[in-house]
Amino acid sequence: MFSPLRLDASWKDFFWGYVWASLPRSWSALSSPLEGWGDNHQRVELLSVRTGFDLALKALHFPPGSEILMTAVNIADMGKIIEANGLVPVPVDVDPGTLLPDVDALEAKISPRTKALLAAHLFGSWNNLDPLAELCKRRGLLFFEDLAQCFLGKGFTGHPQATLSFFSFGAIKRATALGGGVAFVRDPELRAAILRLESDYPWQPASQYRQKLRKYFFVHVISKRPMYWLLVRVAPFIGISHEKMMRGLVKGFPDPASLLRMIRQRAHPAIFRLLARKVNHFRPELLEDHKARIERLLTSINGRYTVLGNRAAKHTFWLLPLVCEDPENMLAHLRRQGFDATRATTSLQVIVPQGGGRPEQIAPQAAWMMSHVVYVPFYPQTPLEHLIRVLAPEKPGLQPRTAEPIIR
Repeated sequence: MFSPLRLDASWKDFFWGYVWASLPRSWSALSSPLEGWGDNHQRVELLSVRTGFDLALKALHFPPGSEILMTAVNIADMGKIIEANGLVPVPVDVDPGTLLPDVDALEAKISPRTKALLAAHLFGSWNNLDPLAELCKRRGLLFFEDLAQCFLGKGFTGHPQATLSFFSFGAIKRATALGGGVAFVRDPELRAAILRLESDYPWQPASQYRQKLRKYFFVHVISKRPMYWLLVRVAPFIGISHEKMMRGLVKGFPDPASLLRMIRQRAHPAIFRLLARKVNHFRPELLEDHKARIERLLTSINGRYTVLGNRAAKHTFWLLPLVCEDPENMLAHLRRQGFDATRATTSLQVIVPQGGGRPEQIAPQAAWMMSHVVYVPFYPQTPLEHLIRVLAPEKPGLQPRTAEPIIR
């Protein structure tokens, strides 16, 4: 059984992370280990993307009730952070092929209260955001870019016209440091205000980071095929859902009630020691190898299914989101063939403001695609030929009942 995720981490990552988290904090914080990634006068090292976004909104002091446009499919906590700062999230529908909002649709959502746009690159896809940047410039809006799911290597720092570009290195991300985030802030005054506010935050305890390392080491072990097969077989007999258990283990901020308290901390410097190790050893050519594998898979299943983001300019395939008319049947089919696919991510959902109605009313395309998506395990260890046979079988009797492309 292939688990729905594999941490992009090695045994050495856990070892060095634990060593650095066991040293006195002052030793780890002597200098920034991320020298060489982007402009040092723009880079800000953070506990998480959520932390950086919250700090930016606090620093900007928008009037209460101001609106923030955002990609309708997003991390649920991002909408909560907007509301916690007295602002109103305004989700904008996305096209399933590009995973971006249409410029005309964005413009129609702009009101006199609109202050900024938060545009997210979803599911590992990447698109040229020039049209969105130009719209923000023309309408006098700040432009925030969320690259949490789209790290392309240390030569890339985001869109040059973005006020802020956020990167995440949480547990399930590429080049994970098992926590931490980086922002590139292109407004010097805003960067100074963010750093000033963050300096008042308490330090993340070293024990908290060591606990995360232990937890994710367990996830690293349990997601190996033999161990995961055992977990799937044993879980029903002890009354637990292995799927819910794994989702809970990799969720970065599992307690919504204490979200603000959890994100309003300064990251332990050990995170950035580990992150520097991952960023400096990151090999972009592996993304090209992964892309070649996925292109072969997509060619094989052409005409049967569609992958979200299939018209994106680039796609790192951080995960493989497959849309189908009957997702429950597809889920059962994949699991029978040894792929423990899932229909839920840890945090992504259609954003709905408080009292804002149903997802299908606010963002019909986003609601439709999120209700029809299945996340298929596909990482470097996944046997490509086996997955092709599962998704594009030669014997018709082996394929699921519904297998037609359905992006409309």
